[in-house]
Amino acid sequence: MVWTKVEHEAFRGDKSYAPLFSLFSSKGIEEEFFILSVDGKNVGRAKVAVDMNWISKRHENVGFIDDFVIASEYRDHADALIQKCLLVLKEKEGIDEVLVRYNLPAMQYDSFDQVAVFPCSHTPSWYIDIFERNGFEIKKRWVAYRATMEGEFSVPKDESEKGGGLLDEHGWEIKRINMRNNDEMKQYTELFYGAFIEHFGWNPAGVADISEGSSSGIERFLSGVIMRLVRFELWGVFDKDKKLVAFAVVHPEYNEVMNASLKGNKLLRLPKLLINLRRAKMCTIDGIALSKELRGFGFAKTIAPLALDFGMNKLGYRAFDGIILLDNIPSLRTAQPLIDRYVKRFGVNFNVTEMNYVTMAYRFDSGDL
Repeated sequence: MVWTKVEHEAFRGDKSYAPLFSLFSSKGIEEEFFILSVDGKNVGRAKVAVDMNWISKRHENVGFIDDFVIASEYRDHADALIQKCLLVLKEKEGIDEVLVRYNLPAMQYDSFDQVAVFPCSHTPSWYIDIFERNGFEIKKRWVAYRATMEGEFSVPKDESEKGGGLLDEHGWEIKRINMRNNDEMKQYTELFYGAFIEHFGWNPAGVADISEGSSSGIERFLSGVIMRLVRFELWGVFDKDKKLVAFAVVHPEYNEVMNASLKGNKLLRLPKLLINLRRAKMCTIDGIALSKELRGFGFAKTIAPLALDFGMNKLGYRAFDGIILLDNIPSLRTAQPLIDRYVKRFGVNFNVTEMNYVTMAYRFDSGDL
């Protein structure tokens, strides 16, 4: 397929590259695909998207340039592709701002010699220069982190009892969310979008699509099977009325898994992918989401150790990573204080590396289009 071939050719020989890991296409998104050809060679690609999920939840008339890729030697030709995307989006009724998105609207700001933290994509830092010369500006800043454990991790008894006591005090129960249970998945969808679109300002396109109430029993069953295959652990905290008040997601570091699976014979990539998923020692804590009424009371700090204990001990991971939108925590400019807050107090050291990302935005009222 031309679309994926452009990406593979652009990053050929790049040891940090990992193809975008996506399980489902998002519903409610209007898309148009474009390929940039120079002298008959396909060297770039971009997708224009109008995401009704974002518009309806955020109440912002935003369009997206998704999954932009261009080969390094053809970077001087990128303007034609970007301008084409902007012209198409300008014609969409009501769209007044454009963001660049790869799973989430964040682009790699620094150069670093390691695989990107999921759900980020591997985007060379010089992409920033390309979009800036086309009128885009930095709107938000993110920091991705990767923490590798040195020694053994265990939640102290008093911390464990504190978390368990919190559950007992409120009559809550923590359990795996049943992906074949329509009610639980509808609650998960509402909290998922409420936490990530409304609170964090981004739409993690993909996984939540399976949880819509319109999904059939067969779709939910197959989705559950796939989630097990990729070791996607989705745990929820339910109150005494069976209402979902929080959830945590833990799964293998999919970018690391994809990167490792690219090596060697192409015919063996699928079995290697499945094997690497089972053997993964690095996980992504994709989020600890709380319902609106629980935010700001320190519940995340109490629940987080339970998620870490589950990932590090019960699932056997030795490292974890994630990404933080710095706008949500103005006092932090790096991830280290947050890691220390949740981990260092347990008496175990984690070697933390950080990677900076930015959201690039273009407003039609500020450009020449």
